[in-house]
Amino acid sequence: MIDKRNKLLTPVKDSLRLLRFGAIGILFVVGASSIIISMLIVFSPLPQLRSAEQKARADLAAFKLDMNKLAFINERGDSIRKIIEKRPSYDKKLDIVQSKMQADVTLEGVSITKKKYTFKFYSKNLTSLDELLNGLTAVTGKGRDFQRVYLTSLAVDSEKKSFVLVVDLLSI
Repeated sequence: MIDKRNKLLTPVKDSLRLLRFGAIGILFVVGASSIIISMLIVFSPLPQLRSAEQKARADLAAFKLDMNKLAFINERGDSIRKIIEKRPSYDKKLDIVQSKMQADVTLEGVSITKKKYTFKFYSKNLTSLDELLNGLTAVTGKGRDFQRVYLTSLAVDSEKKSFVLVVDLLSI
């Protein structure tokens, strides 16, 4: 009976032994592979790359506000430039008027509306004011900077002891 039992238990014992060696072998393979993978991770550049990535993300987040400010400033600069380009230039027209003035003629006031320039001149000499009017008439006409010259008033200022000339120039 013991022989019979041994005969029946022998295949079970063999399979249990085989199962135990298989489990130990698999356990050894899993342990060895986890150690190898851990060593690969430690010696690989992956942790350094992750820290570099985190640093780069932090830098980008810090610079994002500055980049937004620069983009806003750039946009504002472009819009200001466009506005300035659309505005008329008064310098050229004022230079034309000043070039026609004699040395004894002084410009006391300028009023500029859309296309109308009003100038107030003072001089002690009527000849200088006449030359000024003739010079302004010479720069008016079609295709020039001014279309017409209007003599608004000519008066005498008794306090300054000089003549006052008010002229309107219509621009193109």
